[in-house]
Amino acid sequence: MRWAAVALVYSGRPDPEWQVDDALGEELEQVWRSLQPALAGTGDAPPPLGYRGCRLVAPDGRRWTAYRGRVELGSYESSEVRADPEMRFESRVLASAASGLLPPWVLGG
Repeated sequence: MRWAAVALVYSGRPDPEWQVDDALGEELEQVWRSLQPALAGTGDAPPPLGYRGCRLVAPDGRRWTAYRGRVELGSYESSEVRADPEMRFESRVLASAASGLLPPWVLGG
């Protein structure tokens, strides 16, 4: 299994998915480790339709979901949320998509 990313943008059809190289996956793990825990109730909740964030999946199955300054590392057993006010994690994941894969309104914010 390899690193993979998904932009959570569609309802009723498959979301764009792409492979992420090992170097970027490791870089994003380092970004995650550098983030501070998020305070409860901070950050925007994703809307039910439209852009709802992005996801990074590690080869071992760990899943990070990022949306507007919050990054959650979750599993079936537990999850941890960290603050990313500069949106470094989210923007780096989205920037790794091939040109034309994402709808233009995703990158425009």
